[in-house]
Amino acid sequence: MERSQYQAAHFDTLARETAHAVGCEALRWWQDKHDPHRLIIKALAPLGTERSLVVKLEARLPKQTEPYPPTSRAGRTPPVKKPYRLSLLQRP
Repeated sequence: MERSQYQAAHFDTLARETAHAVGCEALRWWQDKHDPHRLIIKALAPLGTERSLVVKLEARLPKQTEPYPPTSRAGRTPPVKKPYRLSLLQRP
């Protein structure tokens, strides 16, 4: 797998896991232009049975020191601990 494909897959997994950790569903994600170690995630937070709220989450990306990701015995990358911050998206 190419490095860019690995990064996209890693960021997608990180976005989904971060959203899931706070009870949300990730809609889309992007890397901050000014801080490359910050991943911004747009997610849906359920408010009840039929309502949900769009929220913005932020996750810090770990610094990559190796050219390719380390793998565990099972061939999968080890889980990454990630701090997250929950904030409401403001409507224009």
